[in-house]
Amino acid sequence: MEEDDEAAFIAAGKSAFDPITGMGMATGDVNLAAILDGEVVGGFIAALHESSRGEMMGVVRWLFVTEGARGVGVGGQLVEAGLQAIRDAGARWIFSDILGENTSSAGLVVAAGGRQFSLAQQVRAVGVMGTFRVWSELGHWYDLGYFIHGWADEEANQPPAAYRSGELWLSSLFCVIVASLAAWRAGHAVIWVTAAALLLLITREVVIRGLARAQGLSLRHAAWDSSVPIAVALAAGLGIYFPIVGGLYPRDGEWKARKERRRRGVAALGAAAAIAGWGVVAWWAVQTQVWPGAEAVLFIAVPMLLFGAILATPPFSAFDASRLREWSLPAWVVAAGVGVVFLFL
Repeated sequence: MEEDDEAAFIAAGKSAFDPITGMGMATGDVNLAAILDGEVVGGFIAALHESSRGEMMGVVRWLFVTEGARGVGVGGQLVEAGLQAIRDAGARWIFSDILGENTSSAGLVVAAGGRQFSLAQQVRAVGVMGTFRVWSELGHWYDLGYFIHGWADEEANQPPAAYRSGELWLSSLFCVIVASLAAWRAGHAVIWVTAAALLLLITREVVIRGLARAQGLSLRHAAWDSSVPIAVALAAGLGIYFPIVGGLYPRDGEWKARKERRRRGVAALGAAAAIAGWGVVAWWAVQTQVWPGAEAVLFIAVPMLLFGAILATPPFSAFDASRLREWSLPAWVVAAGVGVVFLFL
C-alpha cells in the first residue's frame, strides 16, 4: 500500500469511529480496503503472530465501514475476504475483540462462523503466551466491556458458546478483589468495603433484571475480565475502586442494541436510582453515626454512580450511564446531576 493510499485508508477508518476509539488506528500485516467510486468506504486490518504452540494465528485489529456505506453488505464482504486472507497466510486461529453493545459487529462474526471465546477457551486454543499476545495486540488489557471473539480452522474444534452460568459469581470475585485492594490502599476497613461492594453489585443486578423482566426482556450476566488489570492497578496504586460490575445483555443471541434502548435504559435508570438510594442512606448514617459501615457504602456507591449515571462517552460505553443517554437524554441529565451531587458528599 502506497503512503498516500495508506493515509487515505487510515483517515477513512478513523472517520468511522469516535476520536478516542480511532486514535491508535494503523495498518497491519493484512490490510484490505473496500472502494466505492474511488473512495475508501471500508477496511479490514489484521496482524499475524505465532501461538504458544508454534501455530500461526491472526488478530483482527480493525474492521470499519464508513457511515454512508453501511447496511449494504460491505462489512460482511470485508470479513469474508479478510478471514480468507489470514487463513491463506497459514493461521489456524483468528481473534478479535468486540464491545458487548456492538451487536452489528458481533452479528458479522456469527455470520462468518465465529463466536465468543471465554478466557479458558482462549488459553486452550493458543496457550498462555498466545493469549497474552492476543490481548496485547488488541489492547484488551484495558478494554472496558469488550469480549474476545474468534474463529477456528476446519481441523480445530470450535469451542462451545462462551456464555455460561457462573458469570455473576466471577464478577463478584472481581469486585471482592478490587474492593479489598482499594480499601487496603485507602485505609478503609476491608471487611466493610468488601461487603458494600457485594451489596451494591447485587442491588444493581436484581434491579436491572427485575425491571427488564417486567418489560418482557430476559437478561444474562457477562463478566468483564478485560477490565480486571486496570481495576487492580487503580485499586492497588491509588486506592480507587473501579466498578467492574459486568454487563447485562439480552439472552436472545440476535438482539439489536438500537431496538432495546428503551427497555435497557429504563432498567439502567432504576439501577442508578437504587444505588443513589443506598448512597443517601449511607450519607445519613455517617452524619448520625448509627452504622459503622456507612462510609464503606459511600466509598463504593460514588464510583458506581460515576460510571452508572454520569460518564456516558467512550471509553466507558459499556457502563449503565451510556444506556441512559442512548435511551433518554433528559433522564441521563437528571441522573448525572444526582451523581454529581454525590461526588461532593
